[in-house]
Amino acid sequence: MPRPVNGYQWTDHPILETPSPEDLEKLSPGALLEVYQTREHAIVAEKYDPLNCGFELATWAGSRDLLSQANVDELVIFGGNRSGKSEFSAKLVVECSLANPGSTLWCFAQNKENSIQMQQRYVWKYLPPKLREKITRANGKDPTAISFSQKNGFSGGKLVFPNGSEIIFRNYEQKVQTIEGGEVGCRNPTSINLGVWCDELVPMAFLETLRLRLVTRDAKMLVTFTPKDGVTIVVKDYL
Repeated sequence: MPRPVNGYQWTDHPILETPSPEDLEKLSPGALLEVYQTREHAIVAEKYDPLNCGFELATWAGSRDLLSQANVDELVIFGGNRSGKSEFSAKLVVECSLANPGSTLWCFAQNKENSIQMQQRYVWKYLPPKLREKITRANGKDPTAISFSQKNGFSGGKLVFPNGSEIIFRNYEQKVQTIEGGEVGCRNPTSINLGVWCDELVPMAFLETLRLRLVTRDAKMLVTFTPKDGVTIVVKDYL
């Protein structure tokens, strides 16, 4: 909610602090207006285009650096609830889809409901604004077009980009046999060649099968979960 300070309504923001009245009093009227407009514009831009104008946690750059290394095939991110794991992962999925034309990315969740709430809504958030607007305009008008709703996620659990990249949303309640034989990642990547994002407790059978799916395109896998159950079989495997 905006707060009045020195005659201006300053929008609350978790990172961009509202300048103190003491600091603002040191500015000329013109400088004060510039500071106010610059800050408010940044907040509006973040909401409109979080992919390009959003703020990031300091650890996100380190995660990208690790996945960029040739000898890193899998990255596991542990973290508590609301620690930003899904935000980072969804943004990375969109970044890789845009940077690597013709790529295939699989996103796994515990079930269909979690896929919609924990993965698909975050991927939707980080889509380029023009693509979000295009999908919104197509909703309900063309049964063959991509659509998205907060209740049902992406139609068919799939998102296809104009550059031919596709994101397919799956879950661990499906049979592991349904992913055998598929290929993920990009044949000629120009960025991080991400092929799979597994959220929360990925079953060992899925993990072993997915590793085989990464090989043909030399793709990488991102695994994120809250280790509330301690040393599970998957955690033990990584350790």
